[in-house]
Amino acid sequence: MLLARTNNRSLIANTSSSRICRHVLSPIWRTKNVGPPSQSLFRVSFSSSIKPVEKISRWNRVARAVRYTRIPFLVLSVYGLGYQQGIMDDIRDPKRTREAILEQVLISVDVQSRDNVYSINDDEITSSPLNSFRPRMQDVNRIATIGRSVIRVARDYVKNQLEERARLIRAKLPNNMPEQQCAIILDNDSEVQKWRKATMQLNGSWSYILLDTHIQNAFVSEILPKRIFVTTAMLKEIYNDDELALVLGHEVSHLVLGHVSKENAFDKILITLEVLLLSLDPTEGFLSLAFLSGLATIRQGLKAARSRENEREADELGIKFAAMACYDTEKAATVFRRMHQDEEWAVRVASRFLRFADTHPPSIERFEDLVEASRTENAASYPTHCVSVRRKMMTLQNLFGSTSSDKSTTYQRHS
Repeated sequence: MLLARTNNRSLIANTSSSRICRHVLSPIWRTKNVGPPSQSLFRVSFSSSIKPVEKISRWNRVARAVRYTRIPFLVLSVYGLGYQQGIMDDIRDPKRTREAILEQVLISVDVQSRDNVYSINDDEITSSPLNSFRPRMQDVNRIATIGRSVIRVARDYVKNQLEERARLIRAKLPNNMPEQQCAIILDNDSEVQKWRKATMQLNGSWSYILLDTHIQNAFVSEILPKRIFVTTAMLKEIYNDDELALVLGHEVSHLVLGHVSKENAFDKILITLEVLLLSLDPTEGFLSLAFLSGLATIRQGLKAARSRENEREADELGIKFAAMACYDTEKAATVFRRMHQDEEWAVRVASRFLRFADTHPPSIERFEDLVEASRTENAASYPTHCVSVRRKMMTLQNLFGSTSSDKSTTYQRHS
């Protein structure tokens, strides 16, 4: 046997590959009746090598799928850790957290100093009438007076929506269902949760803040609850109380509709998808560098489109709040026509490609929609409510004097 192996080695060393195959494998062909070498040899060699490759390839696909699947969970985990850390910081020192957030807000609107911040609370509207004669405080008092009426009707609206939703759900439930089980069903309903959250955000004492800056803006923030911010540049574009009521109603509508929370959730989804797409790069990062700016642009475009839709929803609800607060909504809509005239020059030079990134619809489009909505949403639609509101407004005017509806009169005092 040893001699045969030695002879085979010598043959392999001194003969061609075809003769080796015939010499070594010919006994196998004869005994096992295997086909010719041109078919059998390759069938044997490939069959022995394909199976391990198939197993390795299958496990590689499974490992790759697991790796890609875990990416969204990693992103959500990092987000969750940051969220939990923010909650812990707020619990430890809520005042310091609010001050830090407020500082960032002031930086975002280019407020140089806290001396350029003027504020008034709900209870100070009636308890501090002398504030009306301090610089800028008359403007804050005007914002607070109108803002409080808007907040009041927003609370009534949310309360009615919550009661109506609960009534509809209860009407579909069996009469003999235990109250505890009914409460569980109500707690799990998304609409009920939405209106309950809005109720919590609206209830309580509010602050009205005027920011002395050249940036035109008015906003309400969820992370700084129960505060309405208006800049002096924005106030200069508002000619009367009706326009101011519409602007404040619009901003409060964002809060009621939960747009800030929805935007944060939507942004989190987009970032997760972006990370997932970048991880699918088969070139180990080369394509990611090329597509990174493109994906960011797409994400910004999607966010802008969603933001424009949110603005339309806030306009629709905001004009309802202004009407419920008994202001002239048709007159109020003219503020957007002036905004359109101010931005016309920019629209002419902006390309169609850049307009897709706008976070707000065109002002002329908003003006036309609001004028159309004012035909049904106006003070005449709420006659009983507006009689009592007018009486309260007359009482406030007797306390503080008439609030100026003319922009020039308002700002001559500060010139």
